[in-house]
Amino acid sequence: MDDLLSGLPDSFILLLLFGYLALGIMVTIQLRKTMKTKRLNKKIAYVNFFYHAVNFYLIYDVMTVPPQVSSGNGNPHIPHVFISMYFFLYFCYVVVHHLADILLHKNNRFILLCMCIACLFGGVSVIFQLQFVSNVKVNLGYPMGNWWYWWTDIHLNYLYFNQYIFLFGICASVFIATLLVLMRRHKMLA
Repeated sequence: MDDLLSGLPDSFILLLLFGYLALGIMVTIQLRKTMKTKRLNKKIAYVNFFYHAVNFYLIYDVMTVPPQVSSGNGNPHIPHVFISMYFFLYFCYVVVHHLADILLHKNNRFILLCMCIACLFGGVSVIFQLQFVSNVKVNLGYPMGNWWYWWTDIHLNYLYFNQYIFLFGICASVFIATLLVLMRRHKMLA
C-alpha cells in the first residue's frame, strides 16, 4: 500500500485518510440509528464490520511509519486513532447488545460453546498481541519502557490497531454477550 501512496502529496494522503474517517462517522451514525430500534440491520452491521477491518489495516499499514524512516514532527494521526478507537468500541458495544438479544433464544449449550470459542480465540489473540509487542520492542532501536506514551509515537500506531486487537475486540464482545445472557437466565431462575 505504501508504494501506491508514496507518489502522492502528503496533504492528499491525509485528506484521503480523514475522508475515510468521515465515512466511519456516517456508518457509525447509521449503526446508532439501528440501536434505537430493537432490530439490527444486517447490512449496516456488515458495512461497519468491513469498515473497521479496513480501518485497522489502514492504521496498521499506512499510518504507521517504519522505525528506519524519519517521522517528522510527532504523530499527525492521533485524531484518527482516537476517533477510530471510539468507533470500534461503540461497534463492540452494539455487537454485545444485539448478540445478547439473539442468544436469549438459544439453548445453554450453544451459548456455552460460543463463550468457549470466544475465550479460546480471545486468549490466542492476547498471546499473539503480547508476542507482537515483544517483537516490536526488540526490533525498534529505542527504549519502550513507558508504555503510557506509546500512542504519541507514529512508529507505534500498529500496537493499538492490528489484527490481534481486532480479533480480541470481537471475541470480548461475544464473551460479554454470552455472559450477560447466562446472568439474565440465572436471575430468571432465581
